[in-house]
Amino acid sequence: MEVVNETLAESEEPSFTVTKTLQFKDGMNVLGLIGFFIAFGIVMGKMGEKAKMMVDFFNILNEIVMKLVIMIMWYSPFGIACLICGKIVAIKDLEVVARQLGMYMVTVITGLIIHGGIILPLMYFAITRKNPFSFLAGVFQAWITALGTASR
Repeated sequence: MEVVNETLAESEEPSFTVTKTLQFKDGMNVLGLIGFFIAFGIVMGKMGEKAKMMVDFFNILNEIVMKLVIMIMWYSPFGIACLICGKIVAIKDLEVVARQLGMYMVTVITGLIIHGGIILPLMYFAITRKNPFSFLAGVFQAWITALGTASR
C-alpha cells in the first residue's frame, strides 16, 4: 500500500473571496421603532401648542385601547370557563381524572403545610434563635386582615 503526500507548492497560497450581500431578515425592527418613537415624542414635546392635536389624538387612542383591555378582562372569565368546559366534556373517564386531581391537591396542600409549618419555622429558629411561633402569632393579625380585605 502506497501513501501519497500531496502538498501545495510554496508559491501557491490559498485565496479567499469575500462577497458582500444584503439579506432580508424576517421580523420586526423593534429597536428602530423604539428609536423612532422616542425621537417622535421629543420633537412633539418641543413643538408645544402646535402638536396639541397630535397629543389629543394619542390620549384618545390610549383611552380606546384601555376600554378594549377592560372589555377583554371583563369577558375573559367567560371565555376561559368555556375552554375549561370544552376540556371537561372531552374527558372520557371523569372519575379517574377527578381522583387524580384530588390526589394532586392533597399532595400540594401537604407540601405547603410541611414547608410552612416545619421547614420555615426551623429555618427561622436556626437563623434568629427565637421562637418562630411567637413571630407567626404576631403576623397572624396581618394575614387575617389581608384575607378579609382581599388585598394582595
